[in-house]
Amino acid sequence: YAFLGELPEASVDAANEAIDHATRDVRSTPVTFGAPQVLYGGREARLVLLPAIDGAAWLADLARRLADGLREALPGT
Repeated sequence: YAFLGELPEASVDAANEAIDHATRDVRSTPVTFGAPQVLYGGREARLVLLPAIDGAAWLADLARRLADGLREALPGT
């Protein structure tokens, strides 16, 4: 999954439209998550991970749709 840390105000509408378009035909599905895990870089916590147990393929497809749509709508971001 990706992190979009900063988005110029002028790009917000394009991002919202891209998200709407990318998820237009996505239907909800049950997802089961496992216990949270903390990933460290040396002594510092870098990421809290919530692993998908059931529904991982659905989440991966959703993430791909969102990333592709945002990449197309916001080139260079």
